[in-house]
Amino acid sequence: MLYKFTIKVKMFVIFLSTLFGFSLLLFLIYYTESSVAKNEALVTNVEKLKSDMLMLRRHEKDFLLRKNLKYRDKFLTSYAVAVQNAKLLEQKLNSAGFNSNDVTNYIHIIEKYKESFLKLVKEQIVIGLNEKKGLYGALRESVHKVQNYAKSLHNWELLARVYELRKNEKDFMLRKDLKYIKEHKQHFLTLLPLVHNAQMVKYLKIYQKDLMNLVNAEVVIGLNEKVGMRGEMRNTIHKTETLLQELEKSTIAFGITQRHSILVMSFSIAFFFIILLLLIHLLISNSFVYSIEKFKIGLVNFFNFLDKKQDTIETIQVDSNDEIGKMAEVVNTHIEQTIAILKSEKDSINKSISTLEKMVYTDTLTQTYTRQKLINALEKEKENKKRYGDHISLIMLDIDHFKNINDTYGHIIGDKVLITLAKIIKKHLRVNDIFSRWGGEEFLILLPRTKLEDAYNKANQLRQALEEYKDDEIPKFTASFGVTEVLESDGNESCFIRVDKALYLAKRKRNDVVLLKDS
Repeated sequence: MLYKFTIKVKMFVIFLSTLFGFSLLLFLIYYTESSVAKNEALVTNVEKLKSDMLMLRRHEKDFLLRKNLKYRDKFLTSYAVAVQNAKLLEQKLNSAGFNSNDVTNYIHIIEKYKESFLKLVKEQIVIGLNEKKGLYGALRESVHKVQNYAKSLHNWELLARVYELRKNEKDFMLRKDLKYIKEHKQHFLTLLPLVHNAQMVKYLKIYQKDLMNLVNAEVVIGLNEKVGMRGEMRNTIHKTETLLQELEKSTIAFGITQRHSILVMSFSIAFFFIILLLLIHLLISNSFVYSIEKFKIGLVNFFNFLDKKQDTIETIQVDSNDEIGKMAEVVNTHIEQTIAILKSEKDSINKSISTLEKMVYTDTLTQTYTRQKLINALEKEKENKKRYGDHISLIMLDIDHFKNINDTYGHIIGDKVLITLAKIIKKHLRVNDIFSRWGGEEFLILLPRTKLEDAYNKANQLRQALEEYKDDEIPKFTASFGVTEVLESDGNESCFIRVDKALYLAKRKRNDVVLLKDS
């Protein structure tokens, strides 16, 4: 009934009650928002615990990767921060009236995680933080004695068998697979009866013992993240993730309940006092204010949408039949038309951008990145290098005798060779590595956060993968590789010139990898 009256009539009736109602409304809004903000802060603190856990995992991964004790110290510092944040959250939850043992359990779990990590660090120290220390150092010393003594005997067959043992050893160290230790034992048992020199037998047994000590220690740590100490830590992490998810859900549910209670209380108070003032005036005021407020919010949202200050817009929900309702219908018509026009234009623009980016940054034949994509990515990685000290490496490769392949089999087969090479290389690269076609049969790989020695090993892995690949539809082919590291002193082209020089040296021998540290 009230929605049928005009605005002039409503304004005259509600004038006397506006001041009191407006003041009361402001107070209730402030109180409600303040209470809701406190509950939302609890959820933010739970997110902070998740962030702390991720930081602990990062330091764990960094230690396992780099074998540097500074990451143990960083881990302990982050652990102290995590415990402090957890206790702070526990205090806030208790003061808010939310009783839960999840935070206490979280502290116990990360304490167990810390203890597991420190055990792992201790075991890694026994193994050795580098090839010169611990079990690594002992193994290195004993194997050098074996090799040097074999050389001094001029027994080249014996030396070759020793190198075969070392190959099994290196395969295990690289892939952490016990099958290589089994092969090592078989080769060792085969070799031992053939050695008639007592000193050599002694050196071989010491070498075998040092290797097994190292293998046993590696097994204790865990040959992968599912077993050993690493597996134990992984299970602990999963418990923490589950616990934090449950804590987040319960905190959100508690906030919703609290907010609901606050809203009910606020509206009850407002209703009580406004009823005391003037019941009739309140009903009229609500009908008027509701229409204008809805229209105002909808109109502001519409202008913000046009000014690109927000991404979505809805029609104005005004149910009255007065002047506001009529204006809302007109505006809603324009909103719907504007949404339809903008959506059509946005879809067209996005489609054009996607097409252009693919044309600019993707090589149509090999589906690798283009030269410009790699150059842009290298500029970004140089910024990371300046900021964080990350290593950046480059691998340039070129198909050996590619012109002969084209001349002998034709360009169609040559194209298939290029496509096949690209597919093989991609299988062995990380997600964040940039693999681009540099020109013709030349390709360039950008390896972020990769040291020069690791890049050299990766190039050898790629070279071997290409060499071992067989396909009846294309001729067998190999590639030569040049490897270098991007230096802080490098300009726009110097690193490319250096890796190209390394490739040039590799192509002298063909199917080779050459590393250049500097020009």
